[in-house]
Amino acid sequence: MSNKRTLIGLNVSVFSMMLGVGMIMALLPKRIIDITGSGATVGYLASAFALSYIILQVPLGTWSDKIGFKYFLLIGYLLCFMTGFIYYFADSSILIFLGRGLQGVGEAPIW
Repeated sequence: MSNKRTLIGLNVSVFSMMLGVGMIMALLPKRIIDITGSGATVGYLASAFALSYIILQVPLGTWSDKIGFKYFLLIGYLLCFMTGFIYYFADSSILIFLGRGLQGVGEAPIW
């Protein structure tokens, strides 16, 4: 029964996170173009996520194997939650880029 609860909990949390990511990713390119006036920044925005995600994925996975995955999942979800607030309150491109980098850091231990 415990394994089913864990599986259900992980499925619900991943669904919630991907729902939020799906909603913000539909709006974020337009928002960054409105702020900067440049379409090139959309590509840089994708790179900000990928850079932090790729750099941290292997080290965080290794630490997760040594220490335990539950703490890393919790920290990852909390970072992604904080990213949502950064996107909501962002009034400059710097904050949006910071949010994308933080989102990459938060998603690395989750995936």
